[in-house]
Amino acid sequence: MTSKSVRPMKVNDVNSVVEIHQQAFQGFFLEQMGMSFLKAYYRIVLAYSGSVAHVCIREDGFVVGFVVGFIAPKAFYYKLKRSKFQLMLPILFGVIRNPKLVVKIFENIKRVSDSESVSRKTLVDTDTAELSSIAVGSVAKGVGSLLIDAFIKDVFLRDIVNVTLTTDYENNELVNNFYLKHGFTKNGVEVRKGRKLWRYILTKG
Repeated sequence: MTSKSVRPMKVNDVNSVVEIHQQAFQGFFLEQMGMSFLKAYYRIVLAYSGSVAHVCIREDGFVVGFVVGFIAPKAFYYKLKRSKFQLMLPILFGVIRNPKLVVKIFENIKRVSDSESVSRKTLVDTDTAELSSIAVGSVAKGVGSLLIDAFIKDVFLRDIVNVTLTTDYENNELVNNFYLKHGFTKNGVEVRKGRKLWRYILTKG
């Protein structure tokens, strides 16, 4: 059995991370935006001072999974909004490939601009880390647990109190059970343009 380890994500991991993202999240908004957008997005995440990003690698250095999130989510989304020059061309390429994405782009801009997002009303933003994405390769058994444990440990070592995330409410039993297994509790339901999501929270004990 090949051993695996988790380490902080580096910029030169982005291509591998994007490849895994495209496999794991087919049909989701970010994946539909295309490779150029995803590469720009993950570089912005890594450049953010509150980034919490790790990859799981095999002995040969091959990336088999990743987890990404950020401390003070409002501050990150503000930075993302202001990164228009890095995102302009990737967004244009995405729209050329799929003109129907225009509506989704404006919907997502509105959502990340909403400083009173329902998912954060009861939390102090600077005490919170949002787990944004976690994905593993198709044969990477046990990698998800290694990644989420590393993410939680990293966040709590920074004296952050809460870890939050959202995931699909329906037809998503395996993923929901995964978060419950790792100590998260359900913290309400959120609806985004007809898409129903569970909100989860893990509070430092």
